[in-house]
Amino acid sequence: MIYCLNSNCPKPYNSDQSQFCLSCGTPLRLKDRYRAIDIIGQGGFGKTFLAIDEDKPSKPRCVIKQFFPQSQDAEAIQKASELFEQEAIRLDELGKHPHIPELLAYIPIEQQQYLIQEFIDGENLAKILTQEGAFKENQIQSLLICLLPILEFIHTKNVIHRDIKPANIIRCLNGQFVLVDFGSAKFTQKTAFTVTGTIIGTSDYIAPEQAKGKGIFASDLYSLGVTCLHLLTQVEPINLFDDQEGIWVWREYLKYPVSEEFGLILDKMIESAIKRRYQSARDILTDLNSKLSSSAVKGLGNDNLGKLASQTFTLPLTNQSQTWQCVKTLIGHTWVVYSVAITPDGKKIVSGSEDFTIKIWDLQTGELKKTLKRNAGEIRVIKISPNGKMIISGCSDGTVKLWDLEKGKEICILEEYPSRVQAVAISPNGNLVASGGMEYGSTVDYLFVQVRNIEDKTAIKTTMFSTGPSMRRQKISSIVFDPTGSAFVSDYFFSWLQLWNTDTCQAIHREFRGHTERVLSICFSFDSQVLVSGSADNTIKIWNPSTGRLIQTLEGHSGGVYALAITSDNKILVSGSEDQTIKLWEIETGEEICTLTGHKGIVYSVAISPDNQTIVSGSQDGTIKIWRSVLG
Repeated sequence: MIYCLNSNCPKPYNSDQSQFCLSCGTPLRLKDRYRAIDIIGQGGFGKTFLAIDEDKPSKPRCVIKQFFPQSQDAEAIQKASELFEQEAIRLDELGKHPHIPELLAYIPIEQQQYLIQEFIDGENLAKILTQEGAFKENQIQSLLICLLPILEFIHTKNVIHRDIKPANIIRCLNGQFVLVDFGSAKFTQKTAFTVTGTIIGTSDYIAPEQAKGKGIFASDLYSLGVTCLHLLTQVEPINLFDDQEGIWVWREYLKYPVSEEFGLILDKMIESAIKRRYQSARDILTDLNSKLSSSAVKGLGNDNLGKLASQTFTLPLTNQSQTWQCVKTLIGHTWVVYSVAITPDGKKIVSGSEDFTIKIWDLQTGELKKTLKRNAGEIRVIKISPNGKMIISGCSDGTVKLWDLEKGKEICILEEYPSRVQAVAISPNGNLVASGGMEYGSTVDYLFVQVRNIEDKTAIKTTMFSTGPSMRRQKISSIVFDPTGSAFVSDYFFSWLQLWNTDTCQAIHREFRGHTERVLSICFSFDSQVLVSGSADNTIKIWNPSTGRLIQTLEGHSGGVYALAITSDNKILVSGSEDQTIKLWEIETGEEICTLTGHKGIVYSVAISPDNQTIVSGSQDGTIKIWRSVLG
């Protein structure tokens, strides 16, 4: 069926074959492209239709929002018209985000306005609350984990939503949440009070300052907090506040218990005084991770610590409701992305590519911030100093360079070799750099490892050794410091690992042998208890670094394992492979947790954010993908 968009049409439904409405003669395809098939919503200033995009071969569903005021008040109509147009502007400014409906078109026709938006398949939380009843604490936690990064994103774009409430949050079929209705959103240049403006928003949910026409970023956090109270109690917010005492009494209406720690977080979100309220979405996420994780530890014996991971926000191990989604694909490099790293504060990504550039990106928004171009070869490896101030790069032109991360400028060339630098590591204290690679000779090739002091740029020690006739064109592919800094490990000749003394750069007689093909990647756990290696034999091996004993072998990839990283709680291993996939593994049991797909080439590098909620991957396909954890 086709639904006529003429609001005065007496019989709006028409057959699929109709080009014009049989009742009123109105063309049935908006801009000869979008075909409304049913009305799905109606308010005082417009209607919403489910529609089909006829221009695309797959005929995807979309949404048509039509501005159609029923009020006779000219001033109200004018304001509503401005808000309708403003929604199109805000959505266009925000661009594509996996948890915000994409604006497909804005169409003004003969005093009428239409927004064409991405169709979100799901139900809003107001309807779900009516159908399913009050939410539990873990459901609200999942909601916050999904929505807070969205608010952080729009706030970095200087946009205040101003109308956060259950009706404007959609739960999709996959359990994730989408924030909708940016018709009340406002662009601001300031985070403090601005000139008093029109009071916008739904009265039950808006912050006190927004009720005075002075909405700020923290106003959205207040509205989200009130939304959580409504979902937890199934009671209208106006009844959760005691006007005589001037306090929230939401705990009296809870359907299910809420932990003290989580309750305090909600209390801080709904503080009337702005200075006592959370100032950013990131601050709330930080408290969710720290307070809830620490409270879960209290009272647990050692036998129960293994169960803790499924209750905290640092990468649950066996929580089957957890999923990972690619929330951003960063396209900026023109060739292979060999290396990615995340800054210690969790705010930026640094990437190195075959296109001779280093790029710095905003982790939250995916925005490209800087491109560093002063290189004469492909960037094989990128590391970030522990204090987050410097980038260390290893390049195929034989250089190891130091860069000022904030300024995006080269500090110095730390070393210049006559051949490729394949591997670089920085010590835990940030004072030393270890590097390795291959020096090609006319008759004999040499592998080398070197440790160099960053401050005075002096080489403490260099070790070179001939590969022999049968091992020509081998190279050092990976180097990693032990978390204590007293030793480092590299791949060694063909298929094993070698432990080296940091002070002398001499081999320690503890070799790790077991792979049948060359080693491609190495990483240590943060507690120094586990050493992990990935190989061209498609396996991952977990070793005891103190003894050299093989603990277990992980099999599951169908290609070489080029990338490894371990979460800060030492529980989860992330691997990237030639088979174009990323896998998550539980280290203690060796169980494969999940597989992430989407890259179209070898996954050369993976990095994990400090809060363990984000994975970044770089690939042969020239893209960087940002993956985020979602709890259902």
